[in-house]
Amino acid sequence: MRAASVFSVLATIISFANADPHGACGCQINTDGALDDDTTDTCCTRFGGTSTFLTTSKKVRFSGKYCLHSKIDGNSWYNCCRQFIPNGDSACPW
Repeated sequence: MRAASVFSVLATIISFANADPHGACGCQINTDGALDDDTTDTCCTRFGGTSTFLTTSKKVRFSGKYCLHSKIDGNSWYNCCRQFIPNGDSACPW
């Protein structure tokens, strides 16, 4: 019983250590596809960020709306996008 508790705590710590924090993310209609502004806005509201339009640049591969917020968890963002776009993906340039 105690080993299971220790394992559970370690798994939680590892999941936080493996979190993939980003400062800007957008929802895509599919892998390598265009950004979906409405879905990005919806997820951004859930994450408490600010939506802004970014054009392509050295860091930004896809132009469109991105959510700006410090420490966006990449996995959580991806899952939010997929709730609204089942075949969707996410783009997080930084």
